[in-house]
Amino acid sequence: MFGTTCAMCRRIRMFLVIAAGLIVMIGMKPAGMVELAGRLPAIDVIAWVMMAAGSVAFAVRYWQYRKTRD
Repeated sequence: MFGTTCAMCRRIRMFLVIAAGLIVMIGMKPAGMVELAGRLPAIDVIAWVMMAAGSVAFAVRYWQYRKTRD
């Protein structure tokens, strides 16, 4: 299945397999997943964490870029 394909194609295929599994799980609504969803933090907390992580990653990459440029 993965013998002659490029790395990007393999990543896309694996993403689609995982996404399909998650969509099936959403449709089945197993009790464990519903309970786990109730324990997750609020959406705004998740969004703030993602923004902070993205900002830190950008700052590190920019610092590395400036370091190699000088």
